[in-house]
Amino acid sequence: MRLFVLAGLSALACPSFLCAQETLTFEVASVKASAPPDANGAVFAGAPSGGPGTSDPGQITWRGATFIYMLTDAYQVKRYQVAGPDWLRADEERYRYDIAVKVPAGATKEQIPAMWRNFLKARFGLSAHTEVRQFAADELIVAKGGPKFKTTTLDPNAVLPTGPPKTGPDGLPQFERPGMASIARPGPDGIINYLVARSAPIGSLTRFLTNQLGHPVIDRTGMTGNYDFVLSYRPDLAGRFISQTLATQGDNAAEPGTDIDTALERQLGLKLVKGKAPLEFVVVDHIEKTPTAN
Repeated sequence: MRLFVLAGLSALACPSFLCAQETLTFEVASVKASAPPDANGAVFAGAPSGGPGTSDPGQITWRGATFIYMLTDAYQVKRYQVAGPDWLRADEERYRYDIAVKVPAGATKEQIPAMWRNFLKARFGLSAHTEVRQFAADELIVAKGGPKFKTTTLDPNAVLPTGPPKTGPDGLPQFERPGMASIARPGPDGIINYLVARSAPIGSLTRFLTNQLGHPVIDRTGMTGNYDFVLSYRPDLAGRFISQTLATQGDNAAEPGTDIDTALERQLGLKLVKGKAPLEFVVVDHIEKTPTAN
């Protein structure tokens, strides 16, 4: 995993690649506060839709966008790489916006983040900089005894089918082409998640773990192939995981009640080693809660 993934705005200096993008803007941008929660307290929170590479390349709409998610899209970072005023997270659900923007003709997908940065500067008065901080990180290594999964059986020269994967007798997806899916199913002790991978590199697993654990997970396994595996776990309120026995895993399955570290070691033969790593953060110096008028 590459930790230094970002060069951000600074009041003192502007990296050359970012300076060249400061003129990239949406042609038209409409933003308004999202409707309050319904009578049941439900709030719609979706991802942006449309834009280059989609069936509607000239328009992007985003319902229920929060500042944290706008910043992560604008700077291409994870949630934990955004720092700023306490209210950004404490009041995240309070400040949501419905946004519609017109994308200039010929714009590329790679140019959209710069447009979001300039949108936040123009409409919300964003001022931000980046700084490197020491951050909690896990290293994923091969445990004693070696990995408990094998190189994929998928033929790289096979003609692969299209469409969604089929569902097997155990209710899990059966990939006939490279893929990874996280499936939630009810179990005797609560919701059980299954991570099913086919012809996946270890980097796909570390990205998944990074998203689930809320801090970087760095691949130190030295494994360079593509692999088939299944990992099962039960999420807890602290954001860690408790593995749940998967019938098809036999003796490799972790016992109920073990945490994600033990599940990884027992089911996959991999181990998380805790440590710290330098990570670049986007630090929000100023942002307005109310956008300028359309």
